[in-house]
Amino acid sequence: MATAEKSMIPKGMVIEGDVVMDGDLDLVGEIRGNVTAKNLVVTGAIKGDLNVDQRVDIENGAMVVGSIAAGEINVALGAICEIKMEKFYTNPSAAQFFSDYLKNHKPATADDVN
Repeated sequence: MATAEKSMIPKGMVIEGDVVMDGDLDLVGEIRGNVTAKNLVVTGAIKGDLNVDQRVDIENGAMVVGSIAAGEINVALGAICEIKMEKFYTNPSAAQFFSDYLKNHKPATADDVN
């Protein structure tokens, strides 16, 4: 595991395989594999699953294909994405609110629209 506070994969560098970090990662190059990090900023390209403790920023011009699990997910206009997103709540009160809400409300159906 990398222990650097912040690391960067520069433009022109291609990593084939998983990247696991304790700290933050700025991806300007390309990764073909899964990424685990504290925070992630993507201005390059990634094909793989992202597991990020706090925040993912996908910048204008970035390309991401895969699934994202993170506390916060930001996708800029102009980013090219084919992703499945899963937000997890670091604030227990928000998680509890949605859990309680879903228990007390039935999902909408086509009959509800008519």
